[in-house]
Amino acid sequence: MLLTHVITIASYGDAKEKSVYCLELAKALAASGRSVLLIDASPEATLTRMLGVLPGLPTATDMILSQREDSPTQYVLTGNRLPKSITLVPGDDDISQIEAGMSKKLPGLDIGIAMVAPIVKLRGLYEYILIDTPSQSVEPAVLMALGASNIAVLVDPTPDLQADVLVAQTEVNVGLRTIHATMPAAALAEEIISDE
Repeated sequence: MLLTHVITIASYGDAKEKSVYCLELAKALAASGRSVLLIDASPEATLTRMLGVLPGLPTATDMILSQREDSPTQYVLTGNRLPKSITLVPGDDDISQIEAGMSKKLPGLDIGIAMVAPIVKLRGLYEYILIDTPSQSVEPAVLMALGASNIAVLVDPTPDLQADVLVAQTEVNVGLRTIHATMPAAALAEEIISDE
């Protein structure tokens, strides 16, 4: 079983800039021989579109809502459209409606537990899991990601985003390490790998 590092990519700013940074970080980690899973938890699904994945495939929303019946690995997409050593759980705009969907499909289940559980099940299968989150940190997908992560990379470290990460560090994940994305993704990958 592999030691897995879960990295949340968060921003209040441009969703595309955040997704580009996430993909570049994934490529740099994969280029160093690491196995990488990308989870597109953004309603814009920018990462999914950037990788040329067509709509209609199972998504991160499906993975969260189906967890009582399924293994999260069935939602992982591999193939020649993806860069070598990178796999993907595609995104879609339904993730922004996840709370409403959960109350119908998984009544009585705590939203925090329900959203972190699939990531916990995927630990040990990849060396790195990178989660591309919505641009607004109040989204449940961001809280899911921060709760399951070792590292939070802030592409746009605004005061509001830093405050939300601080809340996550005190309430959800005391061991969360915060990094401001002030360096190129390849340099950050080297720093993260050197800390392994």
